[in-house]
Amino acid sequence: MKTPSLLLVVVSLCATFDRMKSISCRSTEMAAKDQRFQGEIQHLRSEMATMEQDMRAEMQQLEDEMMAKDQRIEVLEQRDYIERCETGALATNPYNVLASGYGYRYNYQTVNFSRAFRKTPVVTIGLTVLDHAHDVTLRVQTDVTDVSTTRLTIPNIYLSVDYAFEIMPKGITKIKA
Repeated sequence: MKTPSLLLVVVSLCATFDRMKSISCRSTEMAAKDQRFQGEIQHLRSEMATMEQDMRAEMQQLEDEMMAKDQRIEVLEQRDYIERCETGALATNPYNVLASGYGYRYNYQTVNFSRAFRKTPVVTIGLTVLDHAHDVTLRVQTDVTDVSTTRLTIPNIYLSVDYAFEIMPKGITKIKA
């Protein structure tokens, strides 16, 4: 058996030493990277904890505001229902195209309330001015065709008529003379 030469052993040892040195450098680099990543992870955890604490405080504030508003709504709902009255006038054009011809002719006019009622109101209408010819039989019918919480609709008949209206809460009736 031949013994390896000393030179071959030295070269082999140098190569092994270089590999170990390379592995050691890589290991050191990996340890440094790991340490940086651990630092970043710790920083992110700290930021997330701060954000979580801020979010919890904000959620608590919103829940407190919601509870206060719910209580206010409950108090308002327990209150007696007191509504307002509105009055107004609706004039038709005496020279309306519906003023001539035969049969029933309507021109619907809608009045919007100043603001919505909580419930559909009772509407009372009356005539303030009625103009007619001397040689004509006069029949008058007033009507409200549509009432909602936000508006009312009155059909204008073919005569020249001015309407007055009054909106009142249900259960209260008042007739204008």
